[in-house]
Amino acid sequence: GAEYEALESIGNMIYYIEAMFIELELKEIYKGQKLFEDVVKFLKSKGFSMIKFHTSKKKWWGNGVFLNKNLINKS
Repeated sequence: GAEYEALESIGNMIYYIEAMFIELELKEIYKGQKLFEDVVKFLKSKGFSMIKFHTSKKKWWGNGVFLNKNLINKS
């Protein structure tokens, strides 16, 4: 539930990360929680693309795989 805040706290170190596997909520569990769209938008603004998303059996959360386009293209 605090993925967005954790990602935000990384600061500029986020630009050195090549890939991430992140749990994302599709439905609010607690008031004011950042959801799937918020996290995807944030990561996109940092140069990441989601390459895979798999929902859980319960359909209210899932896991996303993100790649840093800026670092992957340099390889």
